[in-house]
Amino acid sequence: MKDNPLHFSWSINWRWVIMLSVAVMPGVLTSLITGKLMWLIASFLAVCGAIPYSASHNSRLFTLFNSLLVCIVAYILHWLLSISWQYFLMATVCLAFAVGILDNGHANFRVLSSWIIIGCVYGSIKLGEYPLSLTDLTYIIGLACTGTGIVLVLPLNHPSVNVRLTLVPLKDKQFLFNFKYIIPSLLAILAWHYFRLEEPEWIIWSALSVTYPEISDVILKFKQRAIAGSAGVACGLIAGLIIPHSLIVTYLCFIFICLSLKMFNDYFPGYLLRSFLAVLYAANHGSWQIAVSRISDVIIGGIIGVVSAYLFHFIYCKYILES
Repeated sequence: MKDNPLHFSWSINWRWVIMLSVAVMPGVLTSLITGKLMWLIASFLAVCGAIPYSASHNSRLFTLFNSLLVCIVAYILHWLLSISWQYFLMATVCLAFAVGILDNGHANFRVLSSWIIIGCVYGSIKLGEYPLSLTDLTYIIGLACTGTGIVLVLPLNHPSVNVRLTLVPLKDKQFLFNFKYIIPSLLAILAWHYFRLEEPEWIIWSALSVTYPEISDVILKFKQRAIAGSAGVACGLIAGLIIPHSLIVTYLCFIFICLSLKMFNDYFPGYLLRSFLAVLYAANHGSWQIAVSRISDVIIGGIIGVVSAYLFHFIYCKYILES
């Protein structure tokens, strides 16, 4: 049943619901007060900083540092992208290598490494949608760190995570897995640039999301994202035609998109809900082209991830195991 993408439950993890609801609040409230959706970026960055806490580690100080780091790197990537897509490509590849080292050091660090690169890349592209001043950037960083910080003082029982990062030696055959995120990052950005694809953040996110050491896990994740994404987008398109446009819909969609990242114990229902809400969010702004293209971006990104995984394993088996 492990290989069946439709084998899942709808059970909810209420601890994560509380944590992520609190994390998004500073950005959401600021957005509601000012009437500017720009501040929702802070909420997303806060979520990226908070998710690794209790999933990869239990350090409150490191959680705050990680939240700040994600914000700063996201802005640096945004700045590089505004200069040249080649600079953005090189910086993202370097980031992919860094999180690959972290991921390879211990399996528990996969959550941390994933949300560092997703937060940085996705956040950088979203920052490019608004004319930002230095004051705006400071507020975004402050709101993101505030959201993450409030999560840390919640009186919740978190699972204990006691792991230590171990760098894989150069001579070890597993050293090659430090590079596993580089190929999907490189191919996703090249595909976005040369084919002029919409929503590049979704392509990159999808490519990285199906990157696993085992091919069977890669295929399973791709099937889950393809099925859940297709169903979610289809339902979102229908709902977008029925539900009247409203700011309330916009904010509810955004909040529950953030909650869907961890609110379910299984991956499939979370991605199904996220795909539905992402399309409804876009449709609520009249962006039907973006809503329709989102599913193709997810599938293209997933295909890139699968191709990258097969290519990586070919290199690993041919040149490492045979040597």
